[in-house]
Amino acid sequence: GFANTLSWYAQNDPRGFYTLLRTSPNMVRGIPFAMLKHLSDVAFKASPQSLGWSLFWRGSAEENLLLSAKFLRKALQEARASEDAELASEVALELGKVYARLGKPDHAMEVCKIAESIALNSNVKGAIANSLQLKGTILTYYGHSDKGIKAMIQGEELLDETLGLALARGRRAYFLASVGRGEEAQETLEWPLRVTTGLGHKRMANIVGMTQGIIAAKEGSNETAVKMLEKILDEMVTTGFTQFGVCAADLLETIYATAGETKLAQSKKVSAQQGRALSQAVKTPMEVKRQSLASKP
Repeated sequence: GFANTLSWYAQNDPRGFYTLLRTSPNMVRGIPFAMLKHLSDVAFKASPQSLGWSLFWRGSAEENLLLSAKFLRKALQEARASEDAELASEVALELGKVYARLGKPDHAMEVCKIAESIALNSNVKGAIANSLQLKGTILTYYGHSDKGIKAMIQGEELLDETLGLALARGRRAYFLASVGRGEEAQETLEWPLRVTTGLGHKRMANIVGMTQGIIAAKEGSNETAVKMLEKILDEMVTTGFTQFGVCAADLLETIYATAGETKLAQSKKVSAQQGRALSQAVKTPMEVKRQSLASKP
């Protein structure tokens, strides 16, 4: 698949490798973290002039968010020094999300302003879309979901019908489900689900599974929810997508606790704690809201 193609290019054609990274960032986002770290290292040794992109992907593949932020800040410096607006915009989007998950909304909003400035100066549609995506994400994480979802939609309107748009809509569905707007989430998910089925894109599969798991938990379809969420939690270790594993563990803990399955609930609580210890992520208002959806009134 795509990961094998990237692996070949990293070892045999570093310039081609970085061209693929640059032209297909949304495919790269579906690769397990361990592989992405390795590929970044291999290609950097052969092509040190692409330092900014190397730092960006190395930071994107880091489960520890403090380390991730460190790499991404360096990548942002490189991008701005080389006046690479495309890279700067990608880095700002990722760095802002990292700060939001670390429980640092002020830092996140500061990066959001940088993203807006990059978008304004470059006038590139993708950069404007990224700044709106970031703004929407931060607002929704911190309890302003109406404004946040609106900003996400504005960002999506600037994207072509590609994997980038599918991921953006998938993320919006995930946020909609997380704040209790299940029907809207299901509708939003229809198109991205249709165009990405069978693609083998692990991040997209996690977004879809998580969204459907949240909806099922809210509707009280616990058997369906448990099946989906357990699968995501199992994959957390192999893919490195700790964020989704922790979300799944949180919801499973609530579902099992509500059903009186104390031992199972406790084991999922431990899984969530381990994931948070690994990533350094904190519970944001959105995550507290999402967990409350799984407990019956």
